[in-house]
Amino acid sequence: MGLLSKEVLRGRFATMSVVDLLEWIERRRVTGKLVVDGEAVTRTFTLDTGAVVWASSTEPTEQLGQILRGSGHVDDQTLATSMADAAATGPLGARLVEHGAVAPEHLRAALLTKIRESLCDLLLWREGSFDLEPGPVPAPAGVRAVIAISDVLALGARRAARWPEIRTAIPDDDTAFRRVERAAARPVAAAAGGLDDARLFAAVARGSGVRAIVAALGGERFAVLDRLAALVDAGVLELAPESTMPLTPAEHIAEAEQLALTGAWDRALTAAAQAFTAAPENKTVAAVYRRIERARVADLAHALLIGPDGRAPVPVLRRGAAELDDLGLADLERRLLHAVDGRWDLLTLVQHAPVRAAEALVVFARLIDRGIVDMT
Repeated sequence: MGLLSKEVLRGRFATMSVVDLLEWIERRRVTGKLVVDGEAVTRTFTLDTGAVVWASSTEPTEQLGQILRGSGHVDDQTLATSMADAAATGPLGARLVEHGAVAPEHLRAALLTKIRESLCDLLLWREGSFDLEPGPVPAPAGVRAVIAISDVLALGARRAARWPEIRTAIPDDDTAFRRVERAAARPVAAAAGGLDDARLFAAVARGSGVRAIVAALGGERFAVLDRLAALVDAGVLELAPESTMPLTPAEHIAEAEQLALTGAWDRALTAAAQAFTAAPENKTVAAVYRRIERARVADLAHALLIGPDGRAPVPVLRRGAAELDDLGLADLERRLLHAVDGRWDLLTLVQHAPVRAAEALVVFARLIDRGIVDMT
């Protein structure tokens, strides 16, 4: 590790290990910014008196929005709506909480997962470089998440013995999988830690590789790889080339435009939202997303807000509370359903929703399509 100035420290992990660097940061109670560069990813960690309070990554599947979506708390349309709000400021997570789209406790859990798994993966690095810039840093806005380095080091040590077994079963993160006929598979214990095998197998069926599967299960990298390796060892899964690649923003936008031409506004908005969340800085993508969102909302307003008799329809729940718990509802869906009491009409509900009326209307339309809400 070399001292470039009074403030910046730079080095390589070939000469100073990740563990030594992190222990030094915690021991010195460093406040500042740590940037690490590996072969395929760059991560940035914000430090506060020796603890880690923020993490960002150049790997798309490690972004906070992807983790929240994989955890089932938001969907692409909710993410796109928050990102498209020109009047909003601050990090995406803080905006989602402010808009009522994500519960604060779910955002904190996602942030903790993101920081913890990023640091634990860093512990496996043997090559790469780092830049450590001590000094005051702005506190992350909104919900605060704090990870103690000593806790991560202890967790990494507990996981260390399993990693060689995982890498024997799954050589790299470009690997995908396919199901094996049940007769050829051996019994395997249920997934630990609340990992959802149904979502895991759905991602496998899509031909997703390791990175996409981890994102689809909320960023729990070690837990997902551990489960995949166990299923491979049991003969439930076998390795396969990654058969699907995510569509590019341009491909999503082209799909959205084509769907819009046929009047399939719901699917068009979903495709446009996927493009926008992947490339929010692209002006063409942003313009198409906003145009399709306006068209979708206008279509829904005409269909849902005024009934044939001229009065505003009243939403009623078609499912009981116990059933709702099993439906995998996003945070905003749950919040809007709490207001459905069989008395308030839909226009009143969307006007008083915690999010924009347009976004609330789109969510209610989805709940109606799923048979969760009926209109009377």
